[in-house]
Amino acid sequence: MANLLPGPREILGGVYGAYRLARLDPQGMAYFDLSRAGMVHSFFAYVLALPVLVLERITATNITTLPESLAAILTIQGLAYVILCLVFPVFAYWVAQLIDAEERYPALLVAYNWAVAIQAAVLLIPILLGAAGWVPEAVAGGVGSVVSILLLVYVWYVIRTSFKIGGFGAAGMVFVDIFLTQILVTVTDAFLGIRPI
Repeated sequence: MANLLPGPREILGGVYGAYRLARLDPQGMAYFDLSRAGMVHSFFAYVLALPVLVLERITATNITTLPESLAAILTIQGLAYVILCLVFPVFAYWVAQLIDAEERYPALLVAYNWAVAIQAAVLLIPILLGAAGWVPEAVAGGVGSVVSILLLVYVWYVIRTSFKIGGFGAAGMVFVDIFLTQILVTVTDAFLGIRPI
């Protein structure tokens, strides 16, 4: 189990590398561990992001019907989150094989995964603004829209830089990522009787 978890130094390096990429600095790639172990460890970013994503789901949805037990809810949402963690890596590996770029896949996987932690941190801004009522709802919604656009640009830059592909190719991968994620969220919400607020 210990080998599956990154140490504090690797966590800090991964998050800092992702932060450098958020500043459009390609040198952020130098802070990632691109070994096989580093690829596995990079999924720890989803653990770091989990509290923020749970908060986002709570504030953005309304439950109309529920399965019979809390255990069922947690099981379904937990399974959906695990699938979410794997959707892009599987898709990206298929793309890497398709364009004969498997040697660049580790960099893409590690950078994309650690970038999840940065995205979660940035998402806290509109979530807290909306939940705390510090600003009018329309303003909080506008901030949320701006943040969403910035995060899309960030993911695009991460993919383009780490995978070393053109802008249009990176944009296509972002689009597929959004599409697959939305399908998973929609199916999960429908199963649990959850609708957007």
